[in-house]
Amino acid sequence: MADLDPSEVRRLVRDAVERALGPDAAPAVGPAARPSGAAARRVAIGSTMAANKVPGVRCALCHDDATARNSREHNDANMLALGSRVVNRGLAQRLVRLFLATPFGGGRHERRVHKIMALDRGPAEGA
Repeated sequence: MADLDPSEVRRLVRDAVERALGPDAAPAVGPAARPSGAAARRVAIGSTMAANKVPGVRCALCHDDATARNSREHNDANMLALGSRVVNRGLAQRLVRLFLATPFGGGRHERRVHKIMALDRGPAEGA
């Protein structure tokens, strides 16, 4: 499979966000309310790890429909990472659309997301 240029993946994400939210509305909507970013590198493992060090970021490395859907529905991911050597242009476009269209499911998943967010404050006492 030919590499997809990382800048092309970033453009796809930016364009999809603008189509979904409108270019003027996007900056007014906070990161807690919508997916807010994308990382596009050759494989994107390191980018995902680095992004998740930033407080408030829940970055998911996705490579198929199931991981893109689950990252939003079950884990409330707010950043998408795609490996340009792993996904081709058509798949990248589909994953971006799916990621942006999938809402957080809440319910039984909320407790997990709150635990993940608590890690931003450091390890729990006695852990």
